[in-house]
Amino acid sequence: MRRLINSKGLDVNIASTFFGIGIDILLVKGHSLLWIGEGESSKGLVTDLNKHVDKALKGLKLAEKELKLKTDVYPVIITAKAMGNLLATFETGCNGKLVQKGASPLTNRLGEKIIDERVSIYDDATIDMADASYPWDAEGTPSRRTSLFEKGILKNFLFDLQTAGIMKTKSTGNGNRGFASQPSPSNSNVIVNPGNMSLEVMIKDIKYGVLVDQVLGAGQSNILAGEFSVNIDLGYLIENGEITGRVKDCMIAGNAFAVFNNIIAMGNIAEWYGSIKVPPFYFRALNIAGNAG
Repeated sequence: MRRLINSKGLDVNIASTFFGIGIDILLVKGHSLLWIGEGESSKGLVTDLNKHVDKALKGLKLAEKELKLKTDVYPVIITAKAMGNLLATFETGCNGKLVQKGASPLTNRLGEKIIDERVSIYDDATIDMADASYPWDAEGTPSRRTSLFEKGILKNFLFDLQTAGIMKTKSTGNGNRGFASQPSPSNSNVIVNPGNMSLEVMIKDIKYGVLVDQVLGAGQSNILAGEFSVNIDLGYLIENGEITGRVKDCMIAGNAFAVFNNIIAMGNIAEWYGSIKVPPFYFRALNIAGNAG
């Protein structure tokens, strides 16, 4: 329920539903623990559990064989499910409150090319039935689609009324709040335009590398600076274009600004995971701390 009341007699509200389905597989074998989770959520009814079951079972089969991996730099594919950690840097950096305070590394960089020209990122609260959609924000500003990056170029920040006033601009309809907090800028649905390479072709293209499908925890050591270091919860070794088994007890690390300028390809299908719709990314090189002695 979202309700807006003011001293002039305005009293409007809107109610929405929320649905979610999912499946979790937990496999304990000796000292090894494997967790695979698949599912989806929406404000509309979601009923197709079978596709998530099939995907989880496929992942379970691919993970049957556990392999060692040396610490090194590898080509890495990160699936849509695991991309939220890397996108967090750009979501946070575009927060108008942090820009206003000078805390964002993107302050005073509008119009500058920041990331690969194939990457376009939007904030869009107008998408029917999406998790973070709304007709108006917590301050009554109508929702809208805001381009954050177009072809790698920084286009806009996200504002609430107060921050927009200080910055001498207009609210983007991103003023949101909790029950006991003042409004402040925050993301709605974050959309990344897809590329032109299928996930299957990405895998075939790698002679020796890693596919990361799940990461463990937030993992970011410094979100604003773009630095990340995160454990691979579910990852697969790729050898000569084929997935040969699971890698475990490994960690990926790097800088989001650097890796988003080191892209080989982006997937041709974007998928929803929560309020993020993103394709898989194929990065030329990522540091991986391996588990081989």
